[in-house]
Amino acid sequence: MELDELRTEIDSIDQQIVDLMARRMELAKRSAEHKADVEDDKREAQVLASVVEHAGDRLDQTFLRIIYLNMIKESKRLQEMDQ
Repeated sequence: MELDELRTEIDSIDQQIVDLMARRMELAKRSAEHKADVEDDKREAQVLASVVEHAGDRLDQTFLRIIYLNMIKESKRLQEMDQ
């Protein structure tokens, strides 16, 4: 593949990531309707463990944890706005 083709594919993946993140945030907001508190340390630990396991050696664990901790933080912020 040429550089332009690689960049085009990266751009497409970036758009998919944004779409998936938006969907995840929408579901997180909706989940607030079904719980008393947005804080759920057990669930957060489960999510982190699951994504790290799924990624295996394909992604650095620290990198992945930083991304997911930020997504969880944003999810909680959105949930608090809706309560």
